[in-house]
Amino acid sequence: MVVIPRTSCCGDQFHDMIVSVGMNGKHLATCTMFYGPSKSGAQEVLDCDEPSDGEMVSIWSHEWRSNGDPLSIDEVILLGYK
Repeated sequence: MVVIPRTSCCGDQFHDMIVSVGMNGKHLATCTMFYGPSKSGAQEVLDCDEPSDGEMVSIWSHEWRSNGDPLSIDEVILLGYK
């Protein structure tokens, strides 16, 4: 997947996130983690650590985001195959 932080500003706020994949919102498995920080408008290519199967993707911040920055995402591109 490709995750793009806001292009206008705040790329440094794009850090400490978990990407999870699963068949529904109750059963998601961690796909990968991104510690960052990124840069505004950068294209961060994130690959799952293991092959993942699912219909739902969740991108969320760690509880321990050190300075309380919001997770500022502009665009997410998912690539899959059958």
